[in-house]
Amino acid sequence: MLVAAAAAPLTFGTPCPAPNVTKIDFVEAHSLTLVNSHFDADPVKRFPYHRLPAAAEGVVRSSIWDLSLQTAGFAVAFETDAAVRSIYVEYNLTHESLGMVHMPATGVSGADLWAQDPASGTWRWVGTTAPSATHVCQQLAALQPPGTAGAVHPTRWLLYFPLYNGVSTLRIGVPAGAGGPPTPCAGDCGGLGLTSKPIVWYGSSIAQGACASKPGDAYTNAISRALRRPVSNFGFSGNCFFETDVMRYLLEVDAAAYVVDCDPNSDARGPDFVYNSSLALGRLMLSTKPSAAIVVVSGTKEGAVWLQGDDTEHARGNAAIRKAYAALAAEFPRARLTLVDGDGIYAQQPEDEHVFWEMTVMGTHPSSLGMERFTRFWVPKLQKLLAPAV
Repeated sequence: MLVAAAAAPLTFGTPCPAPNVTKIDFVEAHSLTLVNSHFDADPVKRFPYHRLPAAAEGVVRSSIWDLSLQTAGFAVAFETDAAVRSIYVEYNLTHESLGMVHMPATGVSGADLWAQDPASGTWRWVGTTAPSATHVCQQLAALQPPGTAGAVHPTRWLLYFPLYNGVSTLRIGVPAGAGGPPTPCAGDCGGLGLTSKPIVWYGSSIAQGACASKPGDAYTNAISRALRRPVSNFGFSGNCFFETDVMRYLLEVDAAAYVVDCDPNSDARGPDFVYNSSLALGRLMLSTKPSAAIVVVSGTKEGAVWLQGDDTEHARGNAAIRKAYAALAAEFPRARLTLVDGDGIYAQQPEDEHVFWEMTVMGTHPSSLGMERFTRFWVPKLQKLLAPAV
């Protein structure tokens, strides 16, 4: 009697098979459903996946432009036939630096596959690439044969792009003859809310995704899944300084809300800089989009906070943010303007569960656990902000 063999276990970073072993039908990501690609219609000289329009090059600072070519927040949604048992991803990275001293290559340069559970509708993690070179081709899903007790066979998928590297090409593959190649994900793609207006998040390295172990853990991506609404990542590592040159492009996005989260980058320039720059940025935003929901955030503490005392760079920066918020609220009394104290993110854990430094890498950037804490903090606030008026 012949018995169907179980699917081979998928090991971490399993490479794509040689073409003479298994033929794979690949489809370019730009032919599927790109998520958070707001400026993809613009001509691009070098890279097709970019977070700012091509017109921004030479207008924004070079550091901002270079960071905009890193693909934080990008994803591709797609569907497969029920007969598909394997998912492959192949892509080329633009930078040879695959990881950082405090962040693994899986987060910096990895692609992260999630799928919708057909029974519950929940989006769940499937697999992450483990890059060892700028060309990556790996199998990320190996499903069990039909009839396997308890096995799940998703047909809707979401692949997150790298957080701190660029991508020049990316394609998704399935074995040839397995019901056909991947196709775009229809409508809102099983509750991802892709037809909803996005939240635009302007921030620093933490917003860009440092130091999540894999891209789907970055809090902007996790918040997006929780809210069932895209969250567009405009985090620029070490470079969030309330810049109007940057914000002019972000305001081109038809967004449900804008979040401005420039601490602690701006704190280092002093409270006068924080006050004047945040005030100028707020005036630009409220005069350009007077009915938009705008959230101003005072950032989280960093370092060995128990040693620092009360008069810190962070405390002075927070006071400047509150002062600018009060001035904007007085100048634009009808504005949908909200101030959020980011220090509440790490203050919410149950007693003796986790302390601040257990959720960060060296006291600053959240780990994947810290990203979960960010998500838990932000989701109810954003749900309330975006709830329809009764």
